[in-house]
Amino acid sequence: MRDPVSEWFDAGARQLLARAYAHPGQWQTTRLAGPTAEHRRRAASLLPPIDVDEPDPVPGRKAKTRWGRAFLRALYYQHRWWAASGGGWRKTRRTTIRKSGALLVEFGPKRRALGVIPAGLTVVVCFNPSNADKAAAVAAIPTSQRWNVGSSPGPASSDLADREWEAAPL
Repeated sequence: MRDPVSEWFDAGARQLLARAYAHPGQWQTTRLAGPTAEHRRRAASLLPPIDVDEPDPVPGRKAKTRWGRAFLRALYYQHRWWAASGGGWRKTRRTTIRKSGALLVEFGPKRRALGVIPAGLTVVVCFNPSNADKAAAVAAIPTSQRWNVGSSPGPASSDLADREWEAAPL
């Protein structure tokens, strides 16, 4: 089951990914506006409740807050399960996860509003279609911050008991 807060970001994640896919190898920037009072109320009403303002729980705290982590999850979910190989979006979810190409995501500082650009956390995404680029991108990430790295000290698996949201019954 998906992180319920990440589902709120699916449309925005697709927009940012579409720009990254249209310009492979180039960084695409957006700003992630902070949660509204309604977002906070909605997240707090989940079982168990989620405080979207808490620090990012993943080692390295790359996404800064749980709100940023939810956006990051939405980006990877859309990329892995819904992006079409030739561009655009699939009508149905993939049967297996997409493993081609490297999706690089970085979070920068919070910025003030600038004209029509809203205030928020800076998020930059770069898509490299080459699997060689993917291997190089993974190698550049400290082992302690990688997921699915076997016996390394970093997070190597997802345990349902560690999630703050409930798994749907099968």
